[in-house]
Amino acid sequence: MINEYLNLVVAKPTVAYAAKTGGGTIANIYEINLLAPGAIAIFTEENVLVTTSTSAPSLVGTQQFWIAMGSLDGHAAIKTAPIDRNAFHQLKTAYVAPAKQVTIVGENSAGNGSLNLPVTLVTDTSAFLRVAKMTGTYQAGDKLSYEVPVAVGETGHTLVTKMVALINNNPESIVVAAAVVDTGVNVGISLTSKEFGVAFEVGKAELFANATVWKDGLGTSVTVVQGQGTLAQLAQLESEADITTRGKSNSMGQQHLWWKQPSELEFAAATNFVTYNFKWKTEHNVGAYVKDATINHAVVGIATGDGLIATFDTILGLLSQAPETGSGASPEGEFSE
Repeated sequence: MINEYLNLVVAKPTVAYAAKTGGGTIANIYEINLLAPGAIAIFTEENVLVTTSTSAPSLVGTQQFWIAMGSLDGHAAIKTAPIDRNAFHQLKTAYVAPAKQVTIVGENSAGNGSLNLPVTLVTDTSAFLRVAKMTGTYQAGDKLSYEVPVAVGETGHTLVTKMVALINNNPESIVVAAAVVDTGVNVGISLTSKEFGVAFEVGKAELFANATVWKDGLGTSVTVVQGQGTLAQLAQLESEADITTRGKSNSMGQQHLWWKQPSELEFAAATNFVTYNFKWKTEHNVGAYVKDATINHAVVGIATGDGLIATFDTILGLLSQAPETGSGASPEGEFSE
């Protein structure tokens, strides 16, 4: 049987490492509940607080460590499961700003490309655009089609105006449309995803069939960037942690069955984070032929620019050195289920 558990620890900005409520620094794990709200600390299995002054030789016999954070509202401190020094894989990821996709149909703001419309627009013809949300590299999800019939006296300028309005007036649209204007004339359509992380493809037909399409960073288009260490991503992880750790609940159904803890992100007061991802596996036999395994995942978030990052890096450097004996797990921390 394989169980999966996720812990999320988000440090409160400008709070010193192992800061003690009332001032100073906690001495060891026995003072864990005196950690200042949002302060983080790392302890060894011998209940020793690891600091930047800890010597590597003193950790030789240490097999496991914990990452803890001070209580936010009087409950017990948050603490990860024991992390095996020989079996964990850790990845530090810098903050990457997300970017919404921008695709242009027709002429872009740099004056390149064209809608390539006929000189005269004929009634009973139409301009078509289709916007498809991409759920994978080659897989289109929801598709919305937009058609603007040509009216008497229609021009490229008015055609673009109507298409922009048609897209923006549809509540199900996943993009926001805007006219690209050149010397007072609408010459193209800019499509921007409404939400970060949403990729889309544009199809065109009829009068727009030969229009230039700018995408993937070409021209003035923008490629979608998912981003790393965003507030939204940590919020999603917190929701998952609420369910898998089964110790707290911010968003589960039947919350009266669980004691409720406030969101760490409300107290973090930051939007951009450097993240540390830890993953490790523990096993034990529960029968002659049955082995119970737990896959543990911990994420630590520290606000970008916080001096705590350097402290945390130094301590992780000490703990990444091999202990005296091993557990037999792969040093890379890779494992199969």
